[in-house]
Amino acid sequence: MKKIMMIALLACTGLTVFGQNATDKNIHWASDYPGKTANEKINNAIKRALESPGNNVIGLGANGPGKNGEWVLTESIKLPSHTTLILAGAYVKAADGIKMLLLENADPVHGNTDIHVIGWGEAKLDGNARREPERSGGAVYFYKVDNLTLKGFQIGKTSGWALRLEDVRNLHISDLHFFQGNEHPWQDGIHVVGPAHSVVINNITGTFGDDVIVVDSAMGHKGKGGPVRGVTVTNVVATNVWGAAILRTIAAKGKPVEGVYCTNMTFFTEGGGSDAAVKIGWDGKLKHYENWEQPPPEEHKNIVIENLYVPYWKGPVVTVQNSVKNLTLRNVTATHEGPFFYNLEHEVDGLTIDNCHSTLTGHPPETLVTDFFSALIAKKIYTLSKEYKGTFIQDPPGTIAFDHELVRDVTISNTIFNFNGKTTSKEYPIALRVYNTAKIEGLFLHNIKINDYNTGIKIDQGSNITDFDYSRVRYSNVRKPMDTPRELVKKD
Repeated sequence: MKKIMMIALLACTGLTVFGQNATDKNIHWASDYPGKTANEKINNAIKRALESPGNNVIGLGANGPGKNGEWVLTESIKLPSHTTLILAGAYVKAADGIKMLLLENADPVHGNTDIHVIGWGEAKLDGNARREPERSGGAVYFYKVDNLTLKGFQIGKTSGWALRLEDVRNLHISDLHFFQGNEHPWQDGIHVVGPAHSVVINNITGTFGDDVIVVDSAMGHKGKGGPVRGVTVTNVVATNVWGAAILRTIAAKGKPVEGVYCTNMTFFTEGGGSDAAVKIGWDGKLKHYENWEQPPPEEHKNIVIENLYVPYWKGPVVTVQNSVKNLTLRNVTATHEGPFFYNLEHEVDGLTIDNCHSTLTGHPPETLVTDFFSALIAKKIYTLSKEYKGTFIQDPPGTIAFDHELVRDVTISNTIFNFNGKTTSKEYPIALRVYNTAKIEGLFLHNIKINDYNTGIKIDQGSNITDFDYSRVRYSNVRKPMDTPRELVKKD
């Protein structure tokens, strides 16, 4: 049975195996090599594999040299090109008191190619993170790798990002389970940093202590960042213990992000979440990234998020924190206290909200502005890349809101807005609001149902809207269906 499993795993990585006998011949099991520690055995296995022709296959079994069969590392495992690391039920753990990586590629200067980490049988990578005052390390960081596979293992309790994958092409991530425990404030799951191309992420589950998946062209660590193009994310079921997003995109001027498609995602939370569940962009400015400038919409574009389910969220569902072009939200079902969508003073060139189901709870208008965004505006969290003009803390947004920046070609269709909370305001909640600071070129509403809101659609006097059209906008128990300037009311 063991040999059959190995043949199947090797086949998944593209290695050619002829017969069962070739399986044992091609796998260098670290437990068979000399050494008292896990690192000694693994390094000796890698060294011996490099002496043989062809692809290198290193195996870690369930019986490591440490207590209870663990593979306890005091330094990272450095994987050379054309290497497959098989975690056959292996428990790989960072040693106590050492801040370190678990896995990395052997040549980050010149780069590597064809590296695969394949797990099965409860394989686990444990970063051994601890709460203050002591924090151990443990994460996976691959830099300059072409043709990289990460599949079939658990990873968690990391001091910082679990997977940092920078300057990668042909990246395939699947069947990973995360077990972060909030031991560190930045326990992101998968952070893909540009330049990156052809990225597929599939079948992700578990608990996270920060953003689940980040697609990022700006935050280079060893490199300077770069374009990210062609990312597909499917089948994600995540629980967040800290309140950050299931998805974040980050772009910078001259470093575009384009072609991000995400579908079939479910997002739970333990604490409710005050940040946005989906963050399109990043509006922070960090000293480490001195040349970081906000991107124009053309350099942050073609982003599709569909089939997303958020059963409860305290903050906004989607916020735009970089300018963006061609953003689509389709089949998003969410129960939330913050806005469903807010552009947060950034330009949006092409927005489609289709077949969504929003249920607003809480006590608006207060709950429409969370503590997180109040602290953001007050600069208590981090320095912003630009000054906010709005006073949305004093003048809260609607469930969908546009403000201050140019917004083009907005289509909201086949969508239901429910209010299922309490309010003492005669105006709030508002389903759709356009502030008097916004300029919109093309606002199309079709087949929308608004239930139990005090105000359905509010367009502030002084806003600049051209090409406003609405049809089949239905209301149920709405005190003021339309609150718009007279010149925008459609004539029969």
